[in-house]
Amino acid sequence: MTKLAGRAAFVTGGAGGIGFAIAAALADEGMRVTIADVATDRLGDAVSRSGGRFAAQRLDVTDETSWREAIDAAEQALGAISMLVNSAGIGGGAAVGADAPARWKLVQEVNALGPFLGANLLIPRMRELESAAHIVNVASLAGLCATPSMSAYNASKYALVGLTDTLRGELAGSNIGVSLVYPGTVRTDFIANAQNIIADRTNIAPRPSGTENLLAKGMAPEEFARLVVAGVKAGDYHIFTHGGWGARLAAHFDDRMAAYGDESRFEGGQDLTELDRAIGAIMDQSANRA
Repeated sequence: MTKLAGRAAFVTGGAGGIGFAIAAALADEGMRVTIADVATDRLGDAVSRSGGRFAAQRLDVTDETSWREAIDAAEQALGAISMLVNSAGIGGGAAVGADAPARWKLVQEVNALGPFLGANLLIPRMRELESAAHIVNVASLAGLCATPSMSAYNASKYALVGLTDTLRGELAGSNIGVSLVYPGTVRTDFIANAQNIIADRTNIAPRPSGTENLLAKGMAPEEFARLVVAGVKAGDYHIFTHGGWGARLAAHFDDRMAAYGDESRFEGGQDLTELDRAIGAIMDQSANRA
């Protein structure tokens, strides 16, 4: 999506952190931006900090009705939405066997169900546009390589990667582009905000995790947003923003490929069915067209 000026964008989690930074970067490109967030008090502050450049809508990303109301209001105010940025997200959790199911479920609903609800609502509208549209899903490096004691977050981001890969195939050749972002640590209040949301929605009190200060040394959100917007304008599907992960990711995927081994051992047996071949052909075609 090379032309951004004059178009309307809708950014979830836009009251702070990476959402606010992405919204500001899109506004700098000349887009009309609506920021959406569940925290109405933070929304008002964000609009003020933007110098009044943003419109704002309250949005509970886990609720379909809330999505519809927020999108309808945003389009009435700023016109048809050409870009959806799903940046709302929460972390939190513990090792499997010591986690609370209510917390685990909420993380899935915010990080995976939310982006699905937004895309599910907007894709039919975007298809009707005469110009290009774009969906940006902010996943995580944790969506490619899991870290112990973060099962809720890992699982939600793996789900978001799978959803976005599906969209890539389904929207290939259409007017709707897709980008999948894999951030590492960014200097935001992500951990504290997540703890507050979890406490409010589940009555599970925050507890010290030892990670509260880790993000203080992370990438500046403005730099992160610059890389995301540059990737979108370049038409990139995979957008990586942090170095230092190459060896770990390579080892992670090499482990899978080593287990897969020589695929000739599957030929002629019952393991490779006509359905497998058809699915593989569809995946290859989607990757080549995207």
